[in-house]
Amino acid sequence: MAAPFRRIEDMQQPAHTIIIGSTISGKSHLLKYIFSKIGARFDYGILFSSTVGLSRDYDYIPIKYQFATFDPEVVNKLISKQRQYI
Repeated sequence: MAAPFRRIEDMQQPAHTIIIGSTISGKSHLLKYIFSKIGARFDYGILFSSTVGLSRDYDYIPIKYQFATFDPEVVNKLISKQRQYI
């Protein structure tokens, strides 16, 4: 298990992050902040959000990685891709 970190910049990889919160609680802003600090470390990120396509909130994530509903098949494909690196 990775050690806790105090700054986003100290976050270890590989990592999986789930951001959960009620409407207008700042999830999109937090995600954008995280990507502004460490996004260059990642080849891609997958976003599941019911607000995809309603605004430009996620314009820093390529459209092919944005999904308006949760899709277990997308997660399974991600897991298969990650297994190639083990």
